[in-house]
Amino acid sequence: MKKISKQNKCIDCNKIIRKRSERCRKCRFVFNSKNKKRYYCIDCKKEIDHYKSTRCFDCYVKARVPWNKGKKGSQVAWNKGKKCPQYQKEKHYNWKGGKTIQNGYIYVLAPGHPKAKTSHKNKRGYVAEHVLVMEKKLGRYLQGDECVHHIDNNPHNNKISNLLLFHNMREHMIACHPKEHIKYGRKKGQFKRSY
Repeated sequence: MKKISKQNKCIDCNKIIRKRSERCRKCRFVFNSKNKKRYYCIDCKKEIDHYKSTRCFDCYVKARVPWNKGKKGSQVAWNKGKKCPQYQKEKHYNWKGGKTIQNGYIYVLAPGHPKAKTSHKNKRGYVAEHVLVMEKKLGRYLQGDECVHHIDNNPHNNKISNLLLFHNMREHMIACHPKEHIKYGRKKGQFKRSY
């Protein structure tokens, strides 16, 4: 035998329903939408949908304060503007003796050297090693036009026997690089320097 389920009637529309609720589906939706708890924006008093928020979207955008308000640029490093001698030069874990390689040439740290400040690449006091070797041999600093050439074209071989000194770049180009000298549309002896 089948169990006969108790038939209930909807309170609002008197429709027969089988579930254990007071209202049918349509009436329940209407009832809940009328009697639901309403939430309002604390600023403009407009009705809002979500129960967790206290402001509508427009008021939220106006009232929101960015996390970086009043700060310039991006986040600042902890050591910005501080001198940390415990991490400089010889004391740094990655110190390599003050030598670096740039454009194939070896550069040595020489902060008191006159070319250390005027060189276009080296703002931290580095000077090309072949220049230092030639100056040591001559016993004086190189003049502005003088140029040092590697005989075997190996910029890492900075022995004095491998270096040649030229009075200016024109002589260096004519003697050591004649093809490049003519290749760029310049005749011999008409090399123009661009300052």
